[in-house]
Amino acid sequence: MPDFKELNPYVPPDRINLTFLPVMCFVSELPKTPTGFFNFNPDRLDRHGSEHREAGVAASHDIGGPYSRSNPVATACVLVGSYDYARAAALLSLFGAPHMDGPYIVSAMQPLSQAHKLPDRYLYQDLSAVPPEMVVLWMTAFMKQAREKEFWKTGKDDFILGLRTDIARVARQLPDLRGAIKWNLATVTPQR
Repeated sequence: MPDFKELNPYVPPDRINLTFLPVMCFVSELPKTPTGFFNFNPDRLDRHGSEHREAGVAASHDIGGPYSRSNPVATACVLVGSYDYARAAALLSLFGAPHMDGPYIVSAMQPLSQAHKLPDRYLYQDLSAVPPEMVVLWMTAFMKQAREKEFWKTGKDDFILGLRTDIARVARQLPDLRGAIKWNLATVTPQR
C-alpha cells in the first residue's frame, strides 16, 4: 500500500483513503518505508510464538522459519496479537451500540480519533456474524464502496451481499439441523 506522502503529489488529499489499525506498537517497530517491513521486537515475537505453542496451535507462519520479517502472514498474526482493544472500543463508542464481537470496519472523512461525535457521513460494516468464507466478499465490497465519491450511500449490492451471507449462514447450520431432525424422528414412536 503506498504511503500518503507518496500519493500526495499526484492525488488530491480528498481522494486518498488512509487505513488505520489501532495496535500497540513501538515506533521503532514500524516500517521505515511504505514498502518496508515491520521490525518487531524479538521479545514480542518470542511471546507471540509461545502463545501459539501454549494453545497447542501451530502457527501457519512457522513453516519456513518463524516470523520472517518478510512473511505477511506472520506480520498480520503479530499485528492482530498487538491489537489495541481499548482504543478500538473508544473509537467504536461513537456508534453507540455495544461492540462485543467484531471485526468492525469504518470509513469516514476524518480519522475517528479526531472525532468528538459520530460523523454525518461514514461507511460502517459489522462483520461479526459474517461466515469466514464470506469475509473477502464483504471486504471487497467495503473497499469498492469506500472509493465512491458519496461512499456513505449504499445501494442494491448490499442487499445481494446480505442475501448471499444469509444463505452461507443457513448452509453452515444445515448439518446441525439435519442431525436434530434425525434425532427427533428417531425418538418419535407411533401410537396404536
